[in-house]
Amino acid sequence: VRAAALGGIALGTVAVPVVTYAMVELRSDGIALSLVPGVVSAAAVWCTGWLLLARSCIALDMARLTSRGSTMTHVALLLLSGLHVFAARMGWSDRVSIAHVLVATTLSLVALPQAALLRAMVTRCASAFERETANDARSFSPAE
Repeated sequence: VRAAALGGIALGTVAVPVVTYAMVELRSDGIALSLVPGVVSAAAVWCTGWLLLARSCIALDMARLTSRGSTMTHVALLLLSGLHVFAARMGWSDRVSIAHVLVATTLSLVALPQAALLRAMVTRCASAFERETANDARSFSPAE
């Protein structure tokens, strides 16, 4: 659980500012917009990491949702990057934005293993995590 949480926090802390900077500063021909879901996904993984560390009652559901969404987002981003290069090589696009393709590919190749780690954590630790949060909820009484 800690590895998935800390990996998500590290991914969000590094990826969100770097990719946002690349979207704003690098010259592009449209592929920069495809990085927006990747930034949102990295931010969601960051939030999930903090929820896991805090052992929040919604952390497990958030981890399931985030791992699924991150996987779909980054597979699509890899496909779009490949299609962008292919379109430029075939002459269907003005030029290849190699910098954006490199940013998108790097983001996807870093985020996909994190999503797999998060998914594996949910599968292996779901019962223990739910039991622990249930015990914490029972031990806390509003009357105290």
